[in-house]
Amino acid sequence: MGENDAYDADWDGLIERLEGLDCVRAVPGMYVGDVRDGSGLLFAVETLLYPALDEHLAGRCDRVDVTLCADGSVEIRAETSGYVRGDYGEVFPGATQLATLRGGSARSDRVRFGRFFVGVAVSNAVASRFSVTYPHGGRRWNVAFSRGRLVTVNSCVDPLARESTVVRFTPDPTIFGSPWLTAESLLQRVRGIAYALPGLTMTFNAVHRPGPPTVLCFRDGVADLVRARVDAGAVLSAPFAFSACEPDGSSSLMRVEVALQWSAEGSGFIVGITNGVQTNEGGAHVVGLQDALAPTLAAYAAETGHAGSSAWITREVVTARLDAVVSVWHRAPRYSAATRQRLISWELAPIIKGMVQRHLYAWLKAHPEEAQTLIKHLRDEAKEQEEIRLVEETLRLRERRAR
Repeated sequence: MGENDAYDADWDGLIERLEGLDCVRAVPGMYVGDVRDGSGLLFAVETLLYPALDEHLAGRCDRVDVTLCADGSVEIRAETSGYVRGDYGEVFPGATQLATLRGGSARSDRVRFGRFFVGVAVSNAVASRFSVTYPHGGRRWNVAFSRGRLVTVNSCVDPLARESTVVRFTPDPTIFGSPWLTAESLLQRVRGIAYALPGLTMTFNAVHRPGPPTVLCFRDGVADLVRARVDAGAVLSAPFAFSACEPDGSSSLMRVEVALQWSAEGSGFIVGITNGVQTNEGGAHVVGLQDALAPTLAAYAAETGHAGSSAWITREVVTARLDAVVSVWHRAPRYSAATRQRLISWELAPIIKGMVQRHLYAWLKAHPEEAQTLIKHLRDEAKEQEEIRLVEETLRLRERRAR
């Protein structure tokens, strides 16, 4: 018996071979995240939206309806047939595709929605009941699974040739500590997706709540997000916003969307979004935005007679009460960790900086009254920060003398 045979014999019976989606059910946290605090369950539902959102990016879907049902299940209805493609050589189309894990990278020759995508099979695995009704070959097919295993397949002729797909997901209580999504958390995620995809109509309905479904369609995208978050005290009459592709197309960066507003009160916020999903720890896109603002505003202020503007228009002054969103669509984003909370495609930072500088400077020149209002706001902010600094310095000196 060789050395390898001895090694195999030592481990024989100790290693369990997992087949199909059993690997997901064995360690669900590796695929959906925390299964105890609700975030993993929310991600499992979000993953079911990805095929429809990809279809929207490809121009083949303009409406998605999400319903939180009374039994805790979630139903997704999308005007697309994109959940099942081709026949994979299957006798029953979709039975294999819906239970097969896909590669976990978002790298592609086109932009895809989300941080990464391993297919709806992950959600299938963590569901006590999972079914998809979809069109294929002139028929309406329904494929049902239980805990990742195929239960039933049936079909009927569809004389209307409907292209819609209906997905029904019931979370498995043996996996999720609390298998109930709150309407507020799911609505917040659906709203965030709608902001990231201008032109897509999404509806949300929780059957246990009275009233009609919430209809979400934001034609101005991230500008609408900034407008919604700055309720009062806005400095500009409307957010400065632009959407543009990279000038020379030399990188995998497909599109950049930026919206800015300053407020007279509050601490402000800067949100970074990559492929439709918020990166809570920022990264290259946020750095590129921040690097562009102060130099551009200082240059314009100096040009319009504000002497010494480069001394008081600093990053701290500009971002103190800034409400901003920078959204990038990228074919091959890189992140700092598996959680994908920080974008580290650092080659994007100077590209985004240049784009923001060009568009912001052009906007300042085209809107001189708004520009002067903004410069005055920044001047007042700089004075206030200087007064606070002097007070703090005085207090420190008094403390030292008291010792």
